[in-house]
Amino acid sequence: MACQMMKNAKRMLVGAVAMMAAACAHAFEFEDAVPLMIGAMQRNARPSDIDVSLDGKAVTVAARLRNETHAWVKSGYYAYTPLFHRLGAGEENYEKSFSDLKVAFDGTAIPLVAERRAFFLGKDMTGEVRAAGLDTLPSEEHDPAQVTRIKPQLGMKLNDGRDWEGFVSYTWVIPVPPDSTGVMTIRYQALPQFSLEEVTSARFARLVEQHCGDAARVTQRLRAMETGSGQILVQRYVVSVSFMNRSPVKVSLSQLSPDWMGGQPLLSLVCGLTSRDGAALPATGTIDDADAALSILVISRPAR
Repeated sequence: MACQMMKNAKRMLVGAVAMMAAACAHAFEFEDAVPLMIGAMQRNARPSDIDVSLDGKAVTVAARLRNETHAWVKSGYYAYTPLFHRLGAGEENYEKSFSDLKVAFDGTAIPLVAERRAFFLGKDMTGEVRAAGLDTLPSEEHDPAQVTRIKPQLGMKLNDGRDWEGFVSYTWVIPVPPDSTGVMTIRYQALPQFSLEEVTSARFARLVEQHCGDAARVTQRLRAMETGSGQILVQRYVVSVSFMNRSPVKVSLSQLSPDWMGGQPLLSLVCGLTSRDGAALPATGTIDDADAALSILVISRPAR
């Protein structure tokens, strides 16, 4: 009976996530900036004391789940990618399905239900794409001969492996014992947006201001570090905390040298966490009123 209830809960989560992602009107088309959105459909066990850590590209989101009842309760969660229109083979992070995602509760691995869906103008065409022997995520590497096996969609013939949209979702259910507290841990490798920027450029100033920083102060600190002229490496990480309902979030940024691109991390900026001129890494703090997602800006000295 308990097994059947868990299966039903997982089916409900998969269906709900599919509808949400299909309805998403804005796709992330810019290269190497893919957020993994995390949320909850059922909150029978109340989450609290969330802790977000960034170490290199590894993101860890930990939340304490409290069951204040005298019976077992189940809490359902989901994670999903943006709705991709195309995936180019030449991108730095070609694998964007977050297949390394892992969830644990009090150290015990929680099984994930993965779902990959394909859409054409909002119409679900997952079955047709799979029948043609293709992955549901669009890709320029798809065999054109296999693409031609897909029947016309809404009267239009598909000729390219990027003619549809696709996304990946993960759902899981955590059973929490009565009168107990446990820790749910979510781990994955982030896919940040990154670029080389001139310290004195308007774009760099805009990125700093978007993360509640003062461009003049940040530039002054970089000059003191002998990186105030020329190019610097800027990385933007987006970490979803929407399931916390604007509760306080503890943040720990432990990006040490060298970073995943061989650069030397210098400063970080997160709205609500650090000073206007940026915090030296590693940095820790608490955001009292976190939005649905944390946007973290890491400024590094490029590899020489």
